Amino acid sequence: KRFPNKNEILWRYTENFIKDSDLFSDVYVSSDSATILELANDAGFNSVERPVHLSGDEVATRPVIDHLVTSCSLQEEVSCLLYLTSPERESRLFKKAIGQIYDVGFDSVMSFYESEDTPYLSKYLDTLESVIDHDLYRHQDYRSVVQMTHYICLFRNTVLKDLDNQLFSKEITSPFVIPSKPLDIDFQEQYDNWLCANS
Repeated sequence: KRFPNKNEILWRYTENFIKDSDLFSDVYVSSDSATILELANDAGFNSVERPVHLSGDEVATRPVIDHLVTSCSLQEEVSCLLYLTSPERESRLFKKAIGQIYDVGFDSVMSFYESEDTPYLSKYLDTLESVIDHDLYRHQDYRSVVQMTHYICLFRNTVLKDLDNQLFSKEITSPFVIPSKPLDIDFQEQYDNWLCANS
């Protein structure tokens, strides 16, 4: 583990966001961790124990959501996926994104931010092949790119079958551009630096 007990440590930030934002009618927590399920129950959320075949770091997100939606009969609902690794969230952005579902009528909304790095100069380390095959040499000829992030991830559960393992579909998902790259904590050092910067 890159960050031991990461989810337990980061839990309170997502719990606080959910309660302070007042944007969610029901909250479901899927986990194979007894500690996380207990925290969910203590917070008044619905806890769903994840089966063994859907546990572990190698399992994709969509099968987990499939299990949650089916076992809790949520097929007609709208879901908002909240990873515990995002301790900084802005309610105004989520409120605006949720409006894209309920007011505009989109079936799926995913956040993106403008990338400072260009994939046109990126190469695979093992082969040194270009990630994007091109013969361009002027930066102004490179197309602008955005980076997808699950910071905001909303979808009608009726279209879940049409989304890939990243809960995205080029045909269905509407991009929601956020101002900058959001904080995503995977390492102990990231968390320590964030705490230090906010102390």
